[in-house]
Amino acid sequence: MQPVSIPNCENKASFGIPPRPFASASSHKHYSSCCKDRNALAFAIHTFFQQNGFLYVHTPIITTSDCEGAGEMFQVTTLFHEAERREREFVAKPPPSEAELDEAKHAVTLKGEALKELKKGGDKGTIATVVQELKQAKDTLMQLEARSKFRPGMPKKDGAVDYTADFFSRQAFLTVSGQLQVETYACSVYTFGPTFRAENSHTTRHLAEFWMIELKLLLLTLRMI
Repeated sequence: MQPVSIPNCENKASFGIPPRPFASASSHKHYSSCCKDRNALAFAIHTFFQQNGFLYVHTPIITTSDCEGAGEMFQVTTLFHEAERREREFVAKPPPSEAELDEAKHAVTLKGEALKELKKGGDKGTIATVVQELKQAKDTLMQLEARSKFRPGMPKKDGAVDYTADFFSRQAFLTVSGQLQVETYACSVYTFGPTFRAENSHTTRHLAEFWMIELKLLLLTLRMI
């Protein structure tokens, strides 16, 4: 394999903003070497598979499936933002008191009784006006009852987190594998992309993020293996 030539990426136009220095010259060289090595490795991986008839497949980074089921997954959610919004809304517009609810119910009762009396001999114009007032009173009561059930914090249903209020309307995670996605292709394919594992182990044997190659061969035989 021919060595890869990396162009000089130094920004000639600094626009008056001084460049951010690295910790030292040695760390600068180390970072530069890592970037070049990674570029060469990625190029070699794609070259090998492309020259051997594989199709490169981009699998989703955000997924609702746990492909392997053997490790912890990073969850993707907007419910924390939703909880903060609900907290602010609860403070700005607190739920109605029992007295306010009783007053709204009493208003509906009064309007309903007035409408019954008018239907016995009132004119159509007055009846139409009272019907509209009754409708408004019922709408007000419904809004107050809905507000009385509002609770701040994480949305819940039957005691559990209500993921229907989340961005994807269900639980979503960062992918641990693209295996399920490549199984749908009726040809030889490979995937090469970021993979995430949420095992809480801060050792050299565990990575929270890494790039993984996964492939599927079509009509594979034992002799081919």
